[in-house]
Amino acid sequence: MKTKVYKNGALLLYRKRRRKKATAVVAGFIYGNNRTNYPEPTAHFCEHMFFNETETKDKTALKDAQLNTFASYNGRTSLWWTEIDFFRANSALEPCFQLASEMLLKTKFAKEVVDNEKGVIKQELVRRLTNTNSKFSFARLRTLYKKHGNPTSNLGSAEEIDAMTPEDLQRFRDDCFISQNFFIAIDGGISFAKAKKLAEKHFINQLKSNPAYPVEHSVTFGAFDQKGNLLVEEDTIKKSMCTITFNLDIPEDETKDTQTAKLLCQITNHLKGKLHSILRDEKGLVYSANMYYDSQKDQPCIGFNFECSNENTNKVIDEIGKLLQEYRTQPFETSLLDLHKHNTILAEDESQPRPIYPSRWFAEYFIFGEEIFTKKYKKTRKKAYQALTPEDLLTFCQKAFSKPSNLYVTIMSNAPAETFYDYKTMQDILVKGKTPKKKSASTEKPKKQPTKLKQKASKAKEKTATASKAATSKKTTETTKASSAKKTVSAKAKKAE
Repeated sequence: MKTKVYKNGALLLYRKRRRKKATAVVAGFIYGNNRTNYPEPTAHFCEHMFFNETETKDKTALKDAQLNTFASYNGRTSLWWTEIDFFRANSALEPCFQLASEMLLKTKFAKEVVDNEKGVIKQELVRRLTNTNSKFSFARLRTLYKKHGNPTSNLGSAEEIDAMTPEDLQRFRDDCFISQNFFIAIDGGISFAKAKKLAEKHFINQLKSNPAYPVEHSVTFGAFDQKGNLLVEEDTIKKSMCTITFNLDIPEDETKDTQTAKLLCQITNHLKGKLHSILRDEKGLVYSANMYYDSQKDQPCIGFNFECSNENTNKVIDEIGKLLQEYRTQPFETSLLDLHKHNTILAEDESQPRPIYPSRWFAEYFIFGEEIFTKKYKKTRKKAYQALTPEDLLTFCQKAFSKPSNLYVTIMSNAPAETFYDYKTMQDILVKGKTPKKKSASTEKPKKQPTKLKQKASKAKEKTATASKAATSKKTTETTKASSAKKTVSAKAKKAE
């Protein structure tokens, strides 16, 4: 891996891969937090316009050029950067550089084309707002952050999209598409000298510069700013989607903690791992579940993902709670660690390079710095991984899963929030290892519903009883009257005497 930062601020990342006859390229601009100075849809809208018209090619001519030049190409926009990427055989690579440069640096923003593209982007918004996985990912962000998790983020609302003008797009491009923000990542079979020559000729030497550009080159959401949190979000899906997240403290030894978390996930997610065995093989509670680790530099975290029927959700949480209690109290077997260490070594020989798009590198570069591409970095991490002991995993689990305030849970379901445990109960189960109190089942036998025949007999019996009661009441009344009359006669007789 090689990197070069030019005097004008442009960044070139290069990696030679085993794939010798083709090369993947990503070129774009990272504008960081400065995107908030422009209407929400601006950066993403610019990306759409890359593929519509340039200053020298109308829509038809550009489409023809793309079909004749690229084998595989695409555009992407995140909250922090926008890019064009392509993949091509080395023998046909330079025309791709030339056309990608024109699309990126000489985009045309004709009003009629901009207005037409609004409809396309609004349909993309509809897709995002109705996609279950997309909705859940934004719900999880809202669990962790106060200022993130808006489902229209980057695309904008329908009203914001309709309000976009060619002038807005032109201003954003003129302000942000400068050398200080430019990156290009090249991965494949060409030499570094050739990669450098193509990047400079078609991109870097054509860029304008603005050293005063106010940008923070950040490509992460940063530390969680929500306190430990439970978010249950209602949706139309007839199941539960759930993520359990543990916020990890910034480690003193980042290398060791990262490798420990990696090994723990491998053990947990293995076909014979406890998570799979308990939740699927033994209990039949889920189809799949996994443990994940995010090594984000300013906010590492670890947790679980699963989907299941609503009635199984609390049961899954119970079982994960038991698993975490075991992790906190019982050391792992040495033979289990040895198995996964051996498989990791074999995996390096068995894995193939990703076929296209080195998009992840430049994000890693901005997050972790140039160090992560050095041989020393990789060697240090391999050594740390192979040196891990059962005691290391036990210590990590005791630190990671023992703070109630570090627990975040996101559930999306069509069931009301009362269906699931409350936050305190989840803390008790997942962090403190407590068993939830179960409501005692009633010992009374359920009353059988009477048959129609019995209902008819019952009604007849009630009718007879009512008639009998009425007759008795009448008889009592008559007796009372007779007694009263007798008393009256007796009283008159005494008075006469």
